This record gives sequence, structure tokens and C-alpha cells, in this order.
Amino acid sequence: MIRKMMFPTDFSLAAEKIFNCIPSFKVLGMKEALLVHVVDERYDAAVLERAKLAQYELEKYKDQFKDEGIKVKVIVKTGVPSVEINKLAEKEKVSLVVLTSHGKSMIEKMLLGSVTEKVIFNCTRPVLLERVAVFENYKQKTCSELICKNTFKHVLFPTDWSECANDVLKSVRKFKKFGTKEITVMHVMDERNLKYHTKEKIAEFKKIDQDKLDKVAKDLKKRGFKVNTLLTKGSPFKEIKRAARKSEITLITMGVHGKGFVKEILLGSTTERVAKFAFKPVLLLSHNEY
Repeated sequence: MIRKMMFPTDFSLAAEKIFNCIPSFKVLGMKEALLVHVVDERYDAAVLERAKLAQYELEKYKDQFKDEGIKVKVIVKTGVPSVEINKLAEKEKVSLVVLTSHGKSMIEKMLLGSVTEKVIFNCTRPVLLERVAVFENYKQKTCSELICKNTFKHVLFPTDWSECANDVLKSVRKFKKFGTKEITVMHVMDERNLKYHTKEKIAEFKKIDQDKLDKVAKDLKKRGFKVNTLLTKGSPFKEIKRAARKSEITLITMGVHGKGFVKEILLGSTTERVAKFAFKPVLLLSHNEY
């Protein structure tokens, strides 16, 4: 179970919005929440004052959860935010780091902030990237809204058949305890590779991939999930993004390195682009870490 979760914040509207959802994570088995802020010592001369203010603000949030049955710990650090967050995640042995991604409106692309991006790139712990829309309403007041609630209800699992993807599948098999009811298993036949093959060979590849998808689906159905398979051709990122935009998908789960990348490179281009631009929450699992 996901017993200890970390919630880093920069006190932006998007980052603070996730605090309101902390009680809902109890369904995942969360017993302890770490509320974390890192004062960036590179750009803030008043480090001590900022740290005291951050401590005060986080303690106020902590008081909100005293009747929720959750152990809440406030941690304020100074340093480089992405570095300190990752060091703390490892030191505290957290089960999941929850970050937010936001854009200017409900319909614009959801872009990652530089700190979020660097945390994802280097984190050895699983990361859940929640989507928060930040926009201006008709009175020009800033508002925010979580794109997705019931995050684990319907999971999109794209696979490239790599060892990393197989590790993610091992985790997906356990998602029943997180409330997952439906899983869509997806494979994209990369158009960049197909252009060198005949139609007959492509048809052969298609049958092999569909057989693999059916095998995964059969395994997941035995575990009590409703399962769909999706085999497409094209750009992996574009196809995954298109599939994720379907309203019933609530979460995309991927590994942080895949086919064609050495182990030291944590984010492959497809995973990185999905994390940046997909409209739905993304769960990133480090190879052999979850």
C-alpha cells in the first residue's frame, strides 16, 4: 500500500489546491503525509524569514487534517528545490511524491514547471503528476480546479514491451486495492519504424502485438479488472495523448525509461512528452523501484 506520501508546494494556487485532496488519498492506504516546502537559496536573500513563513503556513494546513486520521509532518528546507525534494523523498522512503502541473486555462496544454520537471527527471520514487487547471473567470479572479478526481478508476497503461514497461505492469496488477476498476492496455506501432517494412511484414507485426496485448488483458481480467486493448499506428506520444483525452481515462501510468534509452537516462522522449502535455494525471514509476 502507499503508506507515506509527499506533497511538495511552492504555495502557488495550483500546488496548494492539491492539499484539499489529501484526505481522498486515504483510499490508497496513506497513513502519513509530508507537507514540504523548499526555500530556494539561489534567488531568495531572506532565506530564514521565508523559511519561518513557510513553516507557519504549512502548520496551518496541518491543522486541517487533525481529525482525518492522517499523521501529518511539516518539513521546510533550504537549497535547490528539485534537489532537496528528491533527497528528502529518498531519506523519508516515501511511497509516492505528488506534484501538480498547471496551465492558464482548462483547454490549454498543461505545462510542467522547471522544478516539477527536474524532480520527475531525477526522482527514484514513484511520482504522481496531478493536473490542476488555473484560469481567469469572467470577473478576472484566479481560480483552480482539479482535472481529475477518482484518479485510479480507469488506468491507461501504454507499453512498448520493454523491461521497464513489464515492471510497470507488475505494479498495475496491484491497482485493485487503489480502486481501479478498468484498465486500457495500449501499444503504439511506431510509424518511424514501420516505413521500412512491407505491408505483409507490418501485418505480421500487428498480429504479434495484438497477441501480446490479448495476453496481458487475459492476465488482468483474471485479477478482476475490466480490460480494453488498444493497438494503433503513428507517433507514440500523439497516440497516447489522443487516447488519454477520452473522458473515461483517469490516469496514465508509465515507466521512466523505456526502449532505446540507457538505464542512466530516466525519461525517454515519449514518457517525458506525455508527462508534459497529456491532459490527464500521470503516474511515473521508476524502474525496479515500486
